[in-house]
Amino acid sequence: MRGTSLTGLAGMRPLWENTWIRPLLHVSRSHVEAFARQNKIRYCTDETNAELQYARNRIRHHLLPHLKAQYAPQIEGAFARMAVLARDDEALLEDLGQSAFQKATLYRSNQKIILDVRQIFGYHISLRRRLLKKALFELGISENTVTFDCIDRLI
Repeated sequence: MRGTSLTGLAGMRPLWENTWIRPLLHVSRSHVEAFARQNKIRYCTDETNAELQYARNRIRHHLLPHLKAQYAPQIEGAFARMAVLARDDEALLEDLGQSAFQKATLYRSNQKIILDVRQIFGYHISLRRRLLKKALFELGISENTVTFDCIDRLI
């Protein structure tokens, strides 16, 4: 709702650096809780999940039930599918962006990156954005600084 890229739409990932950290991410809470009850497995719930001061909880407790009841009963499945598609597309675009960055880089040091402008403008706008973000990140510029508007101005 605040605006995001495919990375944000992809949501959390079950793997991080080739280690399973969220192995049940694809399983709904209700299924996990039902399994735990059936198998008499004790579990705990993070108390902060009920606190409505956090936007994620207001979405979870108010917005999603409203959308489910009024518009799309299968919205959770639709969001899950969208996240999988976004994650797959993001992975492909990330690889293409890395390749484009390497091809467009004329010079690179810790404090300076020189890019071939003709090469950059030969790419699709999506790759241009990724390439420029990659260059800025390589220079140590923070993710908070590298906004859509920042990249748009550079282009």
